[in-house]
Amino acid sequence: MKATKTITVLSVCADKTIPGKQYDKLSRIAHRYVGTIYRLTDDSVIIIFGLPTAYQNDHERAIEAAGELRVNFPSFRLGISTGDIPISYDAILDYKQISLTTEAADLAHTAEPGQVLINPKLYSLVENIFRCKSHTHPTGSQFYEIIGISAKLKQQLKSKSSWRQRRSQTHAASTSEGQKRQKLQSSKAKFSRKFKKWQRKTLFYMYYFLMAIAIIASVLAILIWGC
Repeated sequence: MKATKTITVLSVCADKTIPGKQYDKLSRIAHRYVGTIYRLTDDSVIIIFGLPTAYQNDHERAIEAAGELRVNFPSFRLGISTGDIPISYDAILDYKQISLTTEAADLAHTAEPGQVLINPKLYSLVENIFRCKSHTHPTGSQFYEIIGISAKLKQQLKSKSSWRQRRSQTHAASTSEGQKRQKLQSSKAKFSRKFKKWQRKTLFYMYYFLMAIAIIASVLAILIWGC
C-alpha cells in the first residue's frame, strides 16, 4: 500500500480574463496563506495547500484564503477539495495527476459569483467551524456551500472576547490601584526626605545654641569669680 498525504486544492474561476494586477494580488494572498500556485490560465487559477510540505491546518488556510479572495474579488467563483494523494507526487509535482484539482475546478465552475463550494471530505473537517449548506450536483454527487461560521464557534469567540474584556478591565483597575499605591509611596518617600533634612538642620542649630549657652555660662562664671 502506497503512503499518502492529505492536501487541499483551491480553484479560482473568473468570468473573464484575470488582469495582471488582480493576479498579483491573488498571488500575494495565496502566498500569505502558504499556498502554491500550480496552474494559471486566462480565467482560472489552481492553488495547492500541502505540497511540497503538508501541514495539519492546510484545509483551514485554504478556506481563509478563499474568504479573503471573495472579499477582494466578489465575482470570483471558488471551489475547494481536500483529499489524499501518494507521497511520490512530491517529487514530480504534476497537478495533472492530482484528481483533486479536477474536483476543485468542477466545484468552482458550479459555484455562483462569490460562492465558496467544498467537497464532502473537507466538510467533515470543518463542519464544527463553519456553517455549510448542502447541495446536490446534477450528476448526483454532493457538495457544500460555506455560508458563515458555526454558532458554536461564534459562542466561543464571544466568550473569548468577554474574557478579554474582563481581563482588560481587571488590568486597568489593578493598574489604577498600582498607580495610587506608587503615588502614595512616592509621597511618603518625599516626606521622609524632607523630615530628615529638617532633623539635620534642627540638630545643627541646637548644637550651636548649646555651645553659645555654654560659652555665656563660662564667661558669667569667670566674672562672678573675679568679683
